[in-house]
Amino acid sequence: MEFTGNRLRQLSSKAVETLARIMDSEEATPTEQTRAAKIVLDSAFQVASQQDILDRLDELEKEAAEQNES
Repeated sequence: MEFTGNRLRQLSSKAVETLARIMDSEEATPTEQTRAAKIVLDSAFQVASQQDILDRLDELEKEAAEQNES
């Protein structure tokens, strides 16, 4: 499973570059460009949401640790 996770992380950069090329391509149809843009925006929103959750979790863990020390 670790190999799969590492491989997906490696391929994610390539996938983002592919989406960027489609968005900027004069040969891509407006529908293709819009679809690529939507994928990028949806993914960015998911990453931001996940980071927010992780930040909140870190804060809760920090507060719990401080309460346990008291």
